This record gives sequence, C-alpha cells and structure tokens, in this order.
Amino acid sequence: MRRLGEDLKLIARPFTYIAPESGKAVEPLLSQLRKYLPDLVGRSPMVEAAGLRYEELLTDDPALKEKILDSFSLYGSGEYVLDRAARLVEAGVDHLCFRHPLSDELVGGVRTVSERIPHYLREI
Repeated sequence: MRRLGEDLKLIARPFTYIAPESGKAVEPLLSQLRKYLPDLVGRSPMVEAAGLRYEELLTDDPALKEKILDSFSLYGSGEYVLDRAARLVEAGVDHLCFRHPLSDELVGGVRTVSERIPHYLREI
C-alpha cells in the first residue's frame, strides 16, 4: 500500500526577471507582483509563511518590497537567478517553473532559462 506523500512533489513557481543588474529588475518585477499576487496568493498561508500580511502586498515600504521580491520571485543577473534557483533545488524543490515576465528582452530571458539553468542545475 502506498503512503500519502510518497508521490507528492514540491513545485516552486517563482516570478522570474533576468536583468543585467539586479536593480533594473526590481520595478518591472514588483509591478507584476502587485498585479498578480493579491489574486493568485490572496490571503493564503503563503503570505503568512513569508512573514507578510495580505495588506502589505501593495506596500511602498522599501524593506517590505524587498521581502516580497525575495519571497515570491527570482530576479537579477542570470548568475544570481541561477544561484537562487540552485538553492531552491538544494532545499528540496522537485520541479521549478520560471514564471513571467522573464526579462525585458524576452528571447534573452528564455535563452538564459533554457540553455544555462538546466545544465547548471544538473551539476548540483
């Protein structure tokens, strides 16, 4: 008899934004998070697990913005996104799904994800 949980997989679906410099990713990504998080995550336990309250999802407080970005997204240079993705896999994520917007340059963002990330993650 199979036990509940044996076949369960841990899936992470962080919003992803790859930019030459991390700072250039912040505002475009934060704009997307403000648009989607209240409806997608809402008043779920995910917000509380991140140490946030639902009302803070639309905040202008710089410290809370950073916490929101770090809790629900991967962003910055390709190398930084790779490192953070690897940490998720090392923590036990079985399936990693990179969500939009990926990058201002869509083709470049897709190439980073498709060419570099799978190879990088196979190495860990």
